[in-house]
Amino acid sequence: LVLMGAAGSYASYRYVKKLIEVESPLHVIVALGRNELLRPKLEGLALPETMSLTVLGFTQDMADLMAVSDLCI
Repeated sequence: LVLMGAAGSYASYRYVKKLIEVESPLHVIVALGRNELLRPKLEGLALPETMSLTVLGFTQDMADLMAVSDLCI
């Protein structure tokens, strides 16, 4: 889970770019907050076959997302 607060952050994009290099299978959830300008950049990334990505906007379900995540950035 990559989250940078309600305003979102360009740092989220940089973290996902680094996570693409991980060789282990993983699913990355990115919570953008209100920063919807990052959505097309994130969804346009070329992901390896071992990685999947979910991009969420502002949500009240952060506690649930954190509960199902193995790692929060």
